[in-house]
Amino acid sequence: MINDCKADAQIAYNVTCCFWILSYHKFALPEFQNFQLNVIEHIAKILDFYNKEKIVRMISQIFFNLKDDPLCLEHLSMINALNLVIKLRNRPWVDESIKRILEQLFDYFDQNYQEFSSFDKWKAQVSRRVLCWSPVHTEKFW
Repeated sequence: MINDCKADAQIAYNVTCCFWILSYHKFALPEFQNFQLNVIEHIAKILDFYNKEKIVRMISQIFFNLKDDPLCLEHLSMINALNLVIKLRNRPWVDESIKRILEQLFDYFDQNYQEFSSFDKWKAQVSRRVLCWSPVHTEKFW
């Protein structure tokens, strides 16, 4: 999926639209939660290649829809979604909905920073053998 998304912005947009629709449905939640599939991480990687407003809007809305699920929040923590949102917030956006959703995500992640930096999250990464750079690996955590 990610290779096709890197090749063409329209494909990336179409893929993110599909995931956005799926993010509203409970039956798709196990796929987003799956640490073997790393769907959330792959979706976030699309932002490394494209910062078009329509793509950023879709990915932000996916994150917003998934943020209340504990396992999805763990995935968001592992990709350091707080810093990603901060970087995106600092960019000028024409679309007011992007500004609004990024502000809501920032507020949520900022209020739940302990959720992102707890020893339990680090321990869960170790037990799953899925270590990646995240807030649990910062000096603030230790």
